[in-house]
Amino acid sequence: MHMNLVQNIYSKLMDDTSKRIFEKRLLYSISKDPHFIRDIIRELPEGQAFAEEIKKGSDNYLFGAGAWGKELAHIWGGGWKGFLDNNENIIGRRIEGLPVLSPADIDSNEQARVFVSTRLYYKEIVDQLLKIGIKAENIVNVGAVLDEMALRQYFDLQAMPHDQRECFVDVGSFDGKSSLQFIEWSRQWEHIYCFEADPSNICKIEKTLQFEDKVTIIKKLAWSQAGTVGFDAKGNGSSRIDDGGDKVSATTLDSELQDKRVTFIKMDIEGAESEALIGARNVIQNQHPKLAIAMYHKAEDILAVLQQIIEYNPDYNFYLRHYSLTDSETVLYAI
Repeated sequence: MHMNLVQNIYSKLMDDTSKRIFEKRLLYSISKDPHFIRDIIRELPEGQAFAEEIKKGSDNYLFGAGAWGKELAHIWGGGWKGFLDNNENIIGRRIEGLPVLSPADIDSNEQARVFVSTRLYYKEIVDQLLKIGIKAENIVNVGAVLDEMALRQYFDLQAMPHDQRECFVDVGSFDGKSSLQFIEWSRQWEHIYCFEADPSNICKIEKTLQFEDKVTIIKKLAWSQAGTVGFDAKGNGSSRIDDGGDKVSATTLDSELQDKRVTFIKMDIEGAESEALIGARNVIQNQHPKLAIAMYHKAEDILAVLQQIIEYNPDYNFYLRHYSLTDSETVLYAI
């Protein structure tokens, strides 16, 4: 590890919270020890409350063995008895070392405490649990908490300056809701450019953002160069680069925005952030837009992405913030 690089990055972190997150994420990237992520999470009010909920009982179950459930099981260690799931195809299996049970398997367990670990259908799941006799005080709706935390993501930094004519670039637009959050955050906005390669997501953006001439959807993947790239279009927020996937058109921010004004770039593209930043070098050098970049998809990004930005424009200063109860949703703000 290049200590000069670490020291240079550290000198550009503008508050103690950012420095602590940087230190913990760097140690996590080296050791893979989840206690470093738990330390970050426990600094959040939601993290403190979640840790206290886990301590309240010994028969703790995660409802939902999907991505969020797996992450919670991994990061929060041995505090779980197992998963609950309605998917009959996985009941009886072990995931993250934990048995997957049917909800009916715990309906007579008065000590069972259930953490609803999905951001899909969590209201219906809570109703299901109540109907089988789980007490309301023994249900923790983690999905609702995660959704509330996500609403702050990219736009809650108090130090983030406003421009009188904001031009927003939403790289990895998914369903367009981040652009809606931008509109709510901005005092005045002039234009939004959405980069999205997933056809299903493009349809969602078109329904979400109906501002006619004030929104441009670039139906291509933001990348380091123009061409085609393998892509796994999942129709949700986890669509990503995949060499074995269908080929999609790729482009660069520099080529698409070379004659456009840019004041703010948000980027969350499932591990392709560094490549997309290569293709945005001229915009970053010449216009110094505000940046909000996802920093959790690849372990090396905690150094590599910050190094890139410093190389492209050394005038940036950095803030780091975290927005989940797992190792996901760490955001770098560069201003």
